Amino acid sequence: NKAVEYYKQAADQNDLAAICNLAACYHYGWGVEKSKTETINLLKKAADQNYGKGFFDLATLYRYDQGNEKSLPLAIRYYQKAIEQNYRVDEALKNIAECEDSLSRLQKYQTAATHGDST
Repeated sequence: NKAVEYYKQAADQNDLAAICNLAACYHYGWGVEKSKTETINLLKKAADQNYGKGFFDLATLYRYDQGNEKSLPLAIRYYQKAIEQNYRVDEALKNIAECEDSLSRLQKYQTAATHGDST
């Protein structure tokens, strides 16, 4: 696949947009074999360089548990980092609120289960 070749070449030159695009190729299996590990590694590479899209996409992976241990607190942290980079601020804020709501409900259910409630 020519697109993947071009993304790899640009990623080798540390083009952050290409790194994230290549991560999407691995995530969806576009022109390469699907690899959740490669997806995460590439997004972390972009995030390590304070690239907003890298943070946002990594947060989304953690939020929806796509191949990794589900971690809403980690998703929140990466969304916050995306906001710090001024990347998709409104959407990241909405996603943080939804993650926090999910965590709150999960804690209530866990507390009820511990006390034998059937809420």
